[in-house]
Formats: sequence, C-alpha cells, structure tokens
Amino acid sequence: MTGIALAALPPLAVSMNAPPIAVRFSIVASENSPRGRGAQKFKDLVEARTGGRARVEIFFDSTLYAQRDELRALQLGAVQVVCANLHAFGSLGLSDFEAFELPYLFDSYESLRRVTNGSVGARLLDQLREKGIEGLGFWDVGFKQLTANRPLRVPEDARGLSIRITYSRVSDLEVRVLGAIPQPISLADTRDALGSGAVDATELPAHLIDANRFDEVQSYLTISNHAYVGSALVVNRRLWERLPGEIRSAVADAARQATAFANAAAEKEDADAVAALEARGRMRVLTLSDAERRRWKQALMPVHRDSEDHIPAQTLHAIYSAAGFVPA
Repeated sequence: MTGIALAALPPLAVSMNAPPIAVRFSIVASENSPRGRGAQKFKDLVEARTGGRARVEIFFDSTLYAQRDELRALQLGAVQVVCANLHAFGSLGLSDFEAFELPYLFDSYESLRRVTNGSVGARLLDQLREKGIEGLGFWDVGFKQLTANRPLRVPEDARGLSIRITYSRVSDLEVRVLGAIPQPISLADTRDALGSGAVDATELPAHLIDANRFDEVQSYLTISNHAYVGSALVVNRRLWERLPGEIRSAVADAARQATAFANAAAEKEDADAVAALEARGRMRVLTLSDAERRRWKQALMPVHRDSEDHIPAQTLHAIYSAAGFVPA
C-alpha cells in the first residue's frame, strides 16, 4: 500500500449543542504503565481543553486491537488514536523508524531527545502523512537490559542462549550477531516461557522486567542499555484535518504535554525498577564497566552495517549526527 488518499472533506461541525467528537485510543500498554498514565493524561487534557467537545475512550492492553492490527485500524478510521511501537511502521514501508532500535545508538536520554525533539524527529513524523497518519510525538518505552540465569558481562556470554525478543527485524539480527537464538514471544507469554525453560533470556526495559516479576524466573540482570525501545502517538489524518482549528490546536497541545509527562514517567520508572529489583534480592544486578560496554558495542556493529541495506542513508546519517553516534 503506497498511501491512503484523503478526500477533501469539510471540517466536522462541532457546536456546543452537538454530540462530542468520539476519539477511540488503542494502546498496547497497561493502565498503570508510564505510557498508560500518559494516555490518561492525554485524555484528561483533551477533554478539559475542548470543554468536553471531544471525548477520549482509552482501550488498554490491546483490548480493542492487537499490536499487529492497530495501525491498519487507524488508517481505516476504526480507531482514531494509537500509541504504536516504532518498528511497527516498517509494515507500512517506512523502514526509517527501525533506526531507533539500532544497538548503542543513544548513550543517554539527552542524545535521544536531540533526535526525537529536533528536526530529524519532525521529518520522520511528517513521513506518516502519506500513509493517512498524523504523528503527534515520540513516547519512550525505555532502554533494553538483559536478563538470564547466568551472568552476561561480555558478548560471548550470550552465545547459544535462546533470547526472547519483540517482533522486530533489528532485534532479530542483534541476537543472531551475538551467536544466540531469537525467539519472538509476546510479553504476556514471556514469564511462562522463561519459567519453563522454553527461552533462556530476555532483553527488555527494567520497568517491564520488574512489573512482570521476571526476577522470580531469572537470576541476573545486566544493565546494558544496549538499545532503545520507543513508540509514537499518532492520529488518523482524515479526522485530524477535519477537526475545527481550535479543537485541533487543543489536541496538539494536549499531545505535547502528555508526551513530556509519559517520557518523564518512563525514565523515572526504569530507575525505580532497578532499585526495586535490587531491594528484593532475587536477581543479581550487574553494571558493565566502560571496557565491557565497548565490547558489546563493537560486537553489535554488524547490525548497523546490515541496516544500511534497509534504512535510507540520509536518515541514518541524520540520526547519527543528531545523536552524536560514531559508527566505528
């Protein structure tokens, strides 16, 4: 599909006496997660700023659409807002968004923000318009850490392990480069898979490791920060362009504030999660030395080189430059 044509439709008629505009928001995250709380913040702000002329109904935990279906549902207008994982945009032919998952691309949230809050991030969101989608902001999930039942201090320690990953080309290649076996499994099924031995290890942000009590089935947590996981708050473009100007401005302002709120919550929750895991004492937390971190980065550089065949060179160079990443 090369794009969705948008008919020239008149603005929605929204008077004080008209029924409110119904906005259905599908999100894979749970209600109490950082993104879930960000979604609630977005709802509250939209309804307050529009005086109730727009009403947002949130469907948490993929109860309305599964992750693999939600972008198509958004394009068709079956749902109006989605918080979609960035790698999912590859299914629309937008491989540029896969760059965010490249290993050790961002060495801090500051370097990430130079991309997502700058001109590079704005250009990436602009690409969504040809697909019938309006991008409103980047929402963090967090930086990936490694868990296993043996210590993972250097890349060779991961060799031969079966590692749970998301359904992502970049994650798949990353694990294969380490000499390990990628196993795409839903987050909901991961704990049972670890407990049964169907998989040996995971790579997830700390708050998801903590929330799912993976310390009950895994013995070691390596603070690797080896890759970023992110999402984007997006809206059906046809609805967006039909909204009256004052409603659209109110929603855009709500999105900016909710984005800042959700991202601050994600960063704090990851830090709190590591502290909670250490306090429970069931999982030993390993912090990599600078030398060990360099070994992981060097071992994973083939993922960057492979991505040159899939991600436009202009996008890669722009992200590298903004993030301060040197592919050496």
